[in-house]
Amino acid sequence: MPTVTSQLPVVVLVQSVVPDYRRPIVEGLRRSLGARLVVVTGEYGFEPTVRFSRVDVETTVVRNVYRARRRLLWQHGSVRLAVGADVSIIEMNPRVLSTWVTLVVRRVLGRPTLAWGHAWPRAGPTARTEPVRGLMRRLASEIVVYTNTEADALRRLMPEKRIRAAPNGLYPESSAVSKADERPGRDVIYVGRLVGSKKPMLLLEAFAEALPRLPADACLVLVGDGELLPDLRDRARVLGVRDRVHFTGHVSDFETLRSLYWDALVSVSPGYAGLSVIQSHWFGVPMVIARNEPHAPEIEAAIEGQNAVFVESDSRAALSDAIVDVFQARALWLSRGPAIARQCVVRYAIEASVRSFAAAIRAYVA
Repeated sequence: MPTVTSQLPVVVLVQSVVPDYRRPIVEGLRRSLGARLVVVTGEYGFEPTVRFSRVDVETTVVRNVYRARRRLLWQHGSVRLAVGADVSIIEMNPRVLSTWVTLVVRRVLGRPTLAWGHAWPRAGPTARTEPVRGLMRRLASEIVVYTNTEADALRRLMPEKRIRAAPNGLYPESSAVSKADERPGRDVIYVGRLVGSKKPMLLLEAFAEALPRLPADACLVLVGDGELLPDLRDRARVLGVRDRVHFTGHVSDFETLRSLYWDALVSVSPGYAGLSVIQSHWFGVPMVIARNEPHAPEIEAAIEGQNAVFVESDSRAALSDAIVDVFQARALWLSRGPAIARQCVVRYAIEASVRSFAAAIRAYVA
């Protein structure tokens, strides 16, 4: 178990869980900070399908205890490690009760604590729970949010507070796609958990409706796992499109994902969109996005007509028509692929996130 008695300053990063999409930034921080970084994580997140992915960083796995139907969390063993660190980075999620103890104790002791996460609740700055998150922001020494849009809004609200943006990147600059316009561009792809809030069933039905108007080799590729997987398979059979729908299961391997996106013309987010926007654009693939959803901050990357098409939410017909429209303008969207990828790399490469975090930490330790 790691200690905080080393001669080197110790930075403790506490997360409810470190899933595979967090690995790049955590390992990037390790390369930047060296042995000073210690990670504290649970095995499972609030969503049971979000699981800890092993990282090449000194790690302590603590016991997550969920209460109130998984609405609240206490992480056994995290407080001692976080309180004793020179700098602690905590998850800015008011539902993690142990984090409140860490924040208060470190505030009393005068030790710097960085709060990392969404600036606002999922429902936005007018949400009923916003004052609770606001208190968490005030207790923290510094706030690190996922996007520049959030950072700008918080600076206007809290001009006295140190606020940084660490763009929620997924991949290093060296993995950027440079020839996106040469890809086959024949599939529709969805990457994400197969759960109700993501609405993959709506996409399946919209694809089936669009299929007579799509090229003969166009397929729907559903990348992910979740509770809806059996229902989706059954529905594909009922709709008579089982041979045009491919279920890959969860995929985190970069080269496998690169291959899947390489074959795709467009990705789709029929429910709320988050990191999938960044992932799709990284590979030069535009995204069709449901307009009126509680999207994550990464939605700032989606620019209608340039790298995204927005459609009416919960409308099978609108989603179906949008997919057909993209295929009808296939040459145009393929030609935009390299620019989509370049713009994403500039703003959302892992290096940008790590630089922002490292600058924040070095303001407190030499």
